[in-house]
Amino acid sequence: MAKELKDLTKRAENYSQWFNDLVVKADLAEQSAVRGCMVIKPYGYAIWEKMQHQLDTMFKETGVQNAYFPLLIPKSFLSREAEHVEGFAKECAVALPIFAFMLRRFMTVSLAVSIVFSGSG
Repeated sequence: MAKELKDLTKRAENYSQWFNDLVVKADLAEQSAVRGCMVIKPYGYAIWEKMQHQLDTMFKETGVQNAYFPLLIPKSFLSREAEHVEGFAKECAVALPIFAFMLRRFMTVSLAVSIVFSGSG
């Protein structure tokens, strides 16, 4: 293990690269085919859940309410941002109409399976 850690970027030299190296070496996540995205593996996700739970508890103690924002947004929104934000990079994963169709089918099947296995319905 100590030998593997020697190969890491030095934290003081490049914190961001050090963190990414550490996450990959610890097998918490790996690069995805989508630029800028990572696949979070089970141990990494378990850590995220513990962090999320702790932060959620701390936030709720102050009266903050949770909110979720869309993961998928229309391409036209990105074009609008580029028009008034200097240097805005319109890089994103594009969801084609077939993806939306497949997602709806998947969600329908998932809901049906969930209802069958939960005994509801």
